[in-house]
Amino acid sequence: MRFHVKIILLFLLIININARAELAWEYVAPLQTARSAHTAVEYSGCIYVIGGITRQATVLSSIEIYDPDSNEWTSGPDLPVPLYHHAAIVVNDTIYIFGGTSRNFRPSNLMFKYKPGDQIITGQEMPMTLTGMSTIYGNGKILVMGGKENTFVRESRNSGFEFSIRSQQWSESEYRMNHGRSNFCMVRGESTLLFGGIDQRILDSVEKLRRDGWELISRMPQPRGHLSAVSLGNRVIIAGGLGQHQRWRSVSSVELFIDDGRQPHWERLPDMLDPRADFTMTELNGYIYAVGGASDMRGERELFNDSVERLSSALSTPENNLPVAQELTSASPNPTNGRVKFSFPENATSLQIVDIHGHLIEHRRLHNQSTFWVWNTEPVPAGLYFYVLEFDKYTPKVINRITVLK
Repeated sequence: MRFHVKIILLFLLIININARAELAWEYVAPLQTARSAHTAVEYSGCIYVIGGITRQATVLSSIEIYDPDSNEWTSGPDLPVPLYHHAAIVVNDTIYIFGGTSRNFRPSNLMFKYKPGDQIITGQEMPMTLTGMSTIYGNGKILVMGGKENTFVRESRNSGFEFSIRSQQWSESEYRMNHGRSNFCMVRGESTLLFGGIDQRILDSVEKLRRDGWELISRMPQPRGHLSAVSLGNRVIIAGGLGQHQRWRSVSSVELFIDDGRQPHWERLPDMLDPRADFTMTELNGYIYAVGGASDMRGERELFNDSVERLSSALSTPENNLPVAQELTSASPNPTNGRVKFSFPENATSLQIVDIHGHLIEHRRLHNQSTFWVWNTEPVPAGLYFYVLEFDKYTPKVINRITVLK
């Protein structure tokens, strides 16, 4: 019980810190080379940015590594071939890099395996050339969906391939998406989801992978292609990309998709400081990083970013550690020298009160019909106490403090 209460107090500290944090983007150290259509992964506490293309149409083979502790970028090894609109993912201690487009718009089916500190080696080739696809890892396999066979094909694919880490072999995916897609996002949190993309037009659909295949579950507030996304459990941050009405002009808007077992819904988050398309987002140490990309893709006006910005907020705290809206719960009066009335929603299941030393003072099982409970503080000494309200599986717990005066 003592260990359980200490964990609760740690959650409280995390919540209080996050509650004070402003939901806003801030710049950090820029890339060494402005680039677009690159990819990025988190590895051992650093961000690895791989490949991409410059405004002068130079395809890059360079790797840049960001250390958040020093706020500095350093150079890694070069890829064997330059790539853009490729994919990369970390599995165990290895970064897998595959597909994309190389010099002279040449599509690639190559795979490279990179263990930082070692040389980049060539892996098993993909069954076909693919560019602009999206990828996730789960159940021992890398899943690659969508993309195009080459840059000049209009239609995007709705099928995919799986790469077995154990056998190091490729096979065709069992399921097909409802739309062909390229330059879209696929993420894996509590479920596997995909968002937007290009299929002769810019898409706004959201699909979820079920046991029997991909299912359309929602529409984005606006169509987006060349976007980026980060999964935070049952929440996904969607940012940037190209919109339907200004097809070649990047957007800076950011939205939060919530799929918590009820009706999926959207919330608006603060805009990024820079508009971005063909950029990358990744989560690291409680921050969401947006790296590089194109701010304008209209021919001679094409502008590529070297800027990097990050978002810090309670959104990066696991879902079951986040408080529900404060108006749903209350403890009054607080401070108190007598009785305290706790008010809470009908889906509250239990209420615990612990003292500053971690001793359990009260533990009440609540019923669906209950919406309040009164605590008589007369038997306890003056001091600081904490109360924990738990709810059904769809609602995160509330942890807060109450002061008893004598």
